[in-house]
Amino acid sequence: MRRALIITAAGLGALALLVAGAFVFLFHSGPGRAFIRAEIEKEIGEQLNSEAEIAALKGALPSEIILENLVLTDTQGEWLTVEQLAMRFEPLALLWGDARVSLLSIE
Repeated sequence: MRRALIITAAGLGALALLVAGAFVFLFHSGPGRAFIRAEIEKEIGEQLNSEAEIAALKGALPSEIILENLVLTDTQGEWLTVEQLAMRFEPLALLWGDARVSLLSIE
């Protein structure tokens, strides 16, 4: 029984390290931020039936997202340019179906 507990604890510890590593990679590495930027561009484009391009993704992800030079285009050309869009929120609140936004800024 004691051996099973030790193995379970070691497995949970390894899983926690894996999750922490994935968190750091996704939110704090160049390739991770590029992936997130591409996903945001894709989602904005689909929702607005346009092509979206973001020059830079900044902020203390995941709780603060800053999009720099967001450009939306359609078949007739560029129809919106946003110099900076910033949002600060509580990501864990989404687990309970709440969206708690403390800052939303568009320049």
